[in-house]
Amino acid sequence: MAEHNETGKRGELLAKAYLESKSFSILEQNFRYGKAEIDIIATVETFIVAVEVKTRKSAPRTDYFHAVNKSKMSSMVRALEFYMRIKGITLETRFDFVRVDLGGAEPFIEHTPSFFIP
Repeated sequence: MAEHNETGKRGELLAKAYLESKSFSILEQNFRYGKAEIDIIATVETFIVAVEVKTRKSAPRTDYFHAVNKSKMSSMVRALEFYMRIKGITLETRFDFVRVDLGGAEPFIEHTPSFFIP
């Protein structure tokens, strides 16, 4: 496995553990619909949440957010709509972002709820 894939998998595992510690119930990881992928699908409170996780070993903070463009947002919306339809879920939707920075002595995790609204 390429190093960037290993970094991404580690970041997703850290993000999952972080979200679970904040009372999120994880439903799916790496859900695919066509070419679209949602890193984590979870529920919290009255929401079903699609979570995009970006992991870097060293990058400016803004680099993480720029990785989610309009095309990625649209594909996440379509994938979550499909997931909800096949599972019969009628909760409110939310799209969150988790940034995982592995450049320091300890991983740094930043969670941004409602990162975008479709």
